[in-house]
Amino acid sequence: PPPGINPKLWYEEKAKEYIKRQGGEPGRALSGAIVTSSIDHALSLAKGNWTTGFFAPATRRIPGTPAYDLAATVDTIKANIGFDKLQAMRESSTTGGALGNVSEFENRLLQSTVGNLEQSQSKEQFTRNLRRVKAVYENIIHNQIKSPQEARRILDAADKPPPETPPAA
Repeated sequence: PPPGINPKLWYEEKAKEYIKRQGGEPGRALSGAIVTSSIDHALSLAKGNWTTGFFAPATRRIPGTPAYDLAATVDTIKANIGFDKLQAMRESSTTGGALGNVSEFENRLLQSTVGNLEQSQSKEQFTRNLRRVKAVYENIIHNQIKSPQEARRILDAADKPPPETPPAA
C-alpha cells in the first residue's frame, strides 16, 4: 500500500475493485493468465545474482536492480492470489458472499496458501514455489476457457513495447 494509507483499508478497497472488474468466468481466466505470465517473468528474473536468498532482502530495495524488479513482479502475483482467494471465499459463503473485513495479516496468509513467495528463500525453494503457483493457475485457465494460449497471447501482446515512432522530419 502507498505510504500513509491504512493497509487494511487499502487491501479491502483493492479487493472490491478487483472483484467488480472480474465479472465472472472470463475474468478468472484472465487473472490466471496474468499470474502465469508474471510467474514466467519472475522465474526469468530469479536467475540473476542476489535476487533470492540471503542478500535478497537488501537488494530488493535498490531501484533498477533485478531483485527490485522481481519484488515488484512477486507483489503482482501475491495480490492476484489474495484477490482470487477472497473471491472464492465470497462465492462459497452461505450468507451471499459477505466476509466482513479482512486484515492485512489475513490477506498475507491467503496469499501464501498456494506457495510462499518470499525472496529470502533459497533460489531452488523460491523457483519451486513459483512453479507450483503456476501449475495451480494453469489449471484455473484450463478449466475456465477453451484455449489458455489465447489468454496468454493477449497478455504477451500487451507486454510488447509499442513500436517506436520515427522522428519527424
